[in-house]
Amino acid sequence: MPSIPEFEALGIVILHNKRGGYYKIYTLDNTNPKTKVRFEKGTSVLGSFVDDITPEQLGVVPLEGDVGNINNMKIMLALNNFPDIIRPGEFIEGIYPICPRA
Repeated sequence: MPSIPEFEALGIVILHNKRGGYYKIYTLDNTNPKTKVRFEKGTSVLGSFVDDITPEQLGVVPLEGDVGNINNMKIMLALNNFPDIIRPGEFIEGIYPICPRA
């Protein structure tokens, strides 16, 4: 798979297994993925906008506001802006954090 500058700038590496028809996506970050992020209002990924919400109020369990979940959201946003990267009939096998300092 050719290098994509926008993904490189975000610390995202995509490996494509042509024979298996799948992709592995890696995020490179010097911060441990389990590190909690401080938000103004709450501890979930919505913490910049709303206070903590119970799963019953939301209807689903909110994602914790940690670096790993924020990186996963970053990947989904980037992939959404480049829809032609994942070919029809192929799939993402997994998303993996790589943190040399963890």
